[in-house]
Order: sequence, then C-alpha cells, then structure tokens
Amino acid sequence: MISRCESRYVPMHLSACLRVMLVFAGIAFIALLDQPKVLAGGLSRPTSEMPGRTAKETTRIGHLSWEITETSSGKVLGRGSKEIKASDVQVFSDNSDYLEQRIPLSEGFYLKLNAGRDKAPFIGFGIAAGKEDEVTFCWEWFNVEKQNRARKIQESGELEFQVEQVGEYWEIAQTRFVSDVSMRVIQWATKSGHEPTWRVKIHKDSQIEWPTVARKKVLLVRDADAWLASHPPEPGFWDRLVKAAEESSSTATSKR
Repeated sequence: MISRCESRYVPMHLSACLRVMLVFAGIAFIALLDQPKVLAGGLSRPTSEMPGRTAKETTRIGHLSWEITETSSGKVLGRGSKEIKASDVQVFSDNSDYLEQRIPLSEGFYLKLNAGRDKAPFIGFGIAAGKEDEVTFCWEWFNVEKQNRARKIQESGELEFQVEQVGEYWEIAQTRFVSDVSMRVIQWATKSGHEPTWRVKIHKDSQIEWPTVARKKVLLVRDADAWLASHPPEPGFWDRLVKAAEESSSTATSKR
C-alpha cells in the first residue's frame, strides 16, 4: 500500500495518483453530462431519446391484448393482440434502483412497467402507457393489498404479480391483468390538465414475464441471480487505480 512506502516516495506517488484521478473524474463527468437522463415517475421521454437495451433471445414471455382510444372524440385508434417475445421489450436502467421496461403496442404507443428495484418487499408500483414519438404523462399506481395482488388506486383495475430477488434488490418478475385496466395518457405538449388525451386499455388475462438488466445484459428476472453468481464483476475503475498505485509503490520500494 502507499502507506508502506518510505516518506520520500509518498508525495511523488500520491501526486501522480491524484493527477490520474482528476483526469478520469473529469472524463467521467463530461460523459455523464452527455448522457440522456432517464425520467422517473409518470413523465416519459420519446423512446428514441432513451438509453435502452433489448434481449437477443426470442423466448416467448407472455401475451398482450389492448385497445387505444382518443378521448376527445371517443374514436378507437387501434386494437391489437400478440404474443410477446423477450426481444420485444426495451429495458432502461441507470445502474441504480431505476428500472423501466417498455413493450411496443400499436399506433406508436407502448406499455411500460415502472416498478424499479427495491431492497424491501414492494408496497406498490407503477404501470403506465406512453407514445413513442413524444413526451407523455401517465402514472397508474397499484397498491399491494395482499400477497401477489395489487389494486389500481384511481378508477379500477387489479393485477397479480410475482417478485424475484436479483442480488440485493427485489424486482417485479411477472404481471397478469386480473381485470381490464385503462391507462390515462396525457400529451405533455398540450398540458391538458388532468384530462387524458388517450386511453390505452389492457385487457384481462394479458400477462408478461418482465426482462431486467444485470451488468448491462438483458435477461429474464428468474435467470438474473444465477447469471450474476456465475459471472463475477470485472474490477472497477477505482480497484484498477488502487492496484496501479500499489504496483508503482512496490516498484519504487524495491529500487531503494
């Protein structure tokens, strides 16, 4: 360690270390500023602006049935029903407890799970809808009422869900719509108060097994913990920096 070196070596190596740290910290800060920010809660950016990932696997993970309506006219813009594959889901994460998964529907709309990750059992979570090409607001909150059951706190709707532990966090692994659920979507550019611009109804018995991100790899939640256990993380930046400093100090000491 640096502290084991003789005093005449400490300032030189400490100074070199600090210079390296400042350079890399500056690079990291600039890169951070350049990244698109993930929006928490019900405000959703266009999909093209989100730093998302998708799975390569085409495993079937569920099915969805939906109907999209323009609220001002009552016009049905689209309906659909399809089997969902793991590769259909876009996963967004900022490497902390933020996690969002989006599934494209039709007419440019998507369904998203906005539950995130939690170190404690879930007491509630968000599921919403949005439009891929513009900023929208939609926030439908489900309170957990009993084991594996959650109820929509505004209007009506009920879900069954399952959770899995991935590392130190719990995640929503599966959801099933026990009833029809209507998602209220507001076009953010118009800011039309609390009145939704569109409604996206997800029909009863639609169900999804949700993918997650584990060290930049997209995979199903049920597989994530085993994958993490079999793939130890590579040394991080600070670990490599400390190792370099130790090796430099060791070399200097041997040349005394």
